[in-house]
Amino acid sequence: MAEDNHFLGKFQIHGFPPAPQYETKFDVCFDIDVNGILNVSTVELGTQLRNQISIVSDHGRLPKEEIQRMINEAEGFKAEDEEYRRSLEAKTLSRRALVQHLSKKPLIRNLLDSRTGFLVKEIIDFSKLVS
Repeated sequence: MAEDNHFLGKFQIHGFPPAPQYETKFDVCFDIDVNGILNVSTVELGTQLRNQISIVSDHGRLPKEEIQRMINEAEGFKAEDEEYRRSLEAKTLSRRALVQHLSKKPLIRNLLDSRTGFLVKEIIDFSKLVS
């Protein structure tokens, strides 16, 4: 998962128009060349805005044996990681569906009893916070 990754670098794409939550789409391409340089490029599909970065990291590079050990370890956790990924995906899809549906149907929120309505509002607020 993302928290297990090593930070290599970052870049941002600016200038695309505001869009409803979850509706901005990007294509992201990762490429490692023969010299071990990581090239990352993105395209925002609505505006075709592009950005790219090349990351060279000679310091702190791991020896081949350590890399192989990490690969073997990752293979051992593959099923567990896949289950965790599916769980996160399901939560994200549920949250997205709830936010999209309720944001378009304010009358539904008014019809709910106060306890349920409060819970739904909390879920929507939390969803906006973590997205």
